[in-house]
Amino acid sequence: MMSEHNPQRMVEKFFGMACKIVASDYAAVGLLDEGEKRFACLLTQGLDPGLYDRQYDRRLAMGLPYTLLAERRVFRQHADAAGREIGSLPPDHPAIASFLGCPVALAGRAYGWIYFANKEREFSDEDERLVVALAEMLASLYEHVMLYDTLQRRSAGLQTELEAANRELEAFSYSVAHDFRAPLRHIDGFARMALDKSRSLDEALVRNLDTIVQAAGGMGRMIDGLLNLSRVGRAELQRRPVDMAGLVEKARSQLGPEAARPTLRWEIGALPAANGDPELLQLVWTNLLSNALKYSSRHPQPEIQVGAQTADDGKPAFFVRDNGVGFDTRYGGKLFNVFQRLHRQDEFEGIGIGLATVRRVVERHGGRVWAESRINEGATFYFRVDEEQAGAPET
Repeated sequence: MMSEHNPQRMVEKFFGMACKIVASDYAAVGLLDEGEKRFACLLTQGLDPGLYDRQYDRRLAMGLPYTLLAERRVFRQHADAAGREIGSLPPDHPAIASFLGCPVALAGRAYGWIYFANKEREFSDEDERLVVALAEMLASLYEHVMLYDTLQRRSAGLQTELEAANRELEAFSYSVAHDFRAPLRHIDGFARMALDKSRSLDEALVRNLDTIVQAAGGMGRMIDGLLNLSRVGRAELQRRPVDMAGLVEKARSQLGPEAARPTLRWEIGALPAANGDPELLQLVWTNLLSNALKYSSRHPQPEIQVGAQTADDGKPAFFVRDNGVGFDTRYGGKLFNVFQRLHRQDEFEGIGIGLATVRRVVERHGGRVWAESRINEGATFYFRVDEEQAGAPET
């Protein structure tokens, strides 16, 4: 019962068990919601649930079983030979000969009430101790599930706010990057015109103009990368079974002549199918293979391995391994951030968007990406797609 986190279902299970233990003709339980203005759970046995109003006003609630909640004390009574009434029950309540009820309370807070009526024999002291223990147990369980339910609702609310903030940030990034393109094209265009007219003039001016052109080109590539990254974050996932081996072959075919060098050795292992968006997962393979090709290019006999290995939970982790320059794992956390690079531009060209794109795609599939490496001993990039998450509708 502790594993049940839905308040209504938990109370239903507990009440059913309590009714079997106490074994009376009639029983009822009422538990207030968090605001204590309404009975969130109102269950009966042998009685019409309509006897009790779900709305609760402490000032107006009179008679049994409400006095159990107001007075916070156990009430046990038997009808005598003269037919004296037991408390003051609702008008349509069946006549009863015995009653045992108590508040459902814990640590000074009363959550509601529970009672049993018309036992085959009179309620005893042992019955009273039993019902009190059941009420205390119910109070503890109810407090637990109410707290869990509250945390879940707050967590869902925070998640909604976070998703909205991310959407606004992505929209802002896209807008800024898009708006930068026009003035950047003007800078590049005018600098090139000035450069063409200055070739035979001042050498220093030519160098300065050439620097402007190169910088504008680099900034243009960064803006394009930001726009592509933004599209990846905003695109709706089209999940379906994906042939990962097919994506790898397609990615290899797009890498250009460098990928077909005679000295380059490819080793492609068996790749299981995955569940995800094929277009976005294509970006993962393209960027990882391009990354491996670039950083192994200075090795006299470059090698790139692609494969999958089974994790402890039985799900596949895909990997791309190279024998290139590697990196210092102390700074590995920077790899997947936008514009973060561990090598200088004059060593290896790049803008620091590719691995950030990989992480964005993988995380949108409910998975994760990580890397292992040693300097001058190559690097291995792993990623996995959470099959269970990927099969669920995205919100």
